[in-house]
Amino acid sequence: MFPIIVSQKLLMRQGTNEVQEALDIKWAAFLQECGFFSIPIPVNADTDAFIKYLTPKGILLTGGNDIYSVSKGDRLSKKRDQFENGLIRIGLEQKIPIVGVCRGMQIIANYFQVQLKKCHDHVNTMHPISIVQDCFIHQIYGNTATVNSYHNFCINEINENIIVAAKCIDGKNTIEAIECINYKIIGIMWHPERMDPFAEQDINLFKKIYNQ
Repeated sequence: MFPIIVSQKLLMRQGTNEVQEALDIKWAAFLQECGFFSIPIPVNADTDAFIKYLTPKGILLTGGNDIYSVSKGDRLSKKRDQFENGLIRIGLEQKIPIVGVCRGMQIIANYFQVQLKKCHDHVNTMHPISIVQDCFIHQIYGNTATVNSYHNFCINEINENIIVAAKCIDGKNTIEAIECINYKIIGIMWHPERMDPFAEQDINLFKKIYNQ
């Protein structure tokens, strides 16, 4: 088994100034199913030293906390944005594969100067997606899949750094997955760790991106 560096949600403990980090325990179980073990990385860690010491197989940017541009000035979102932007930078420099899930996909898009917009009917639901042929995830999922959804914001556009890999079949063509051109970086808006049981296609996706 190989290590995967995993980012965490930031929370303010009620009634105090204490900032806590949190990670759904299902992530460890999911990554283990994929053949990896998870190493949560603290937001105040020396990221370069952390990654140099552990030589991870990949980086995972998880959900939770809206990104700063849509969070109405939430300082925790800003702190997490800065931290995860640093992880993306290192991933690019060292050619470490990166997967972004939900908020993780949004911060990847934001890193490449893509904006978000408000979306509706994408919280606590399942819906079908259409997958673009010739993209990376098409190799695993085929033309269509049904995924979960837990987000209030979506990508508003793409640019020359990003391609659309999947869209929601909702009449609005909401972007559900992206891939970065020339980099081992993908973003998905669904949560593989929240499926019960875990979906075989999601497991295969993580195996393929982190082992390629």
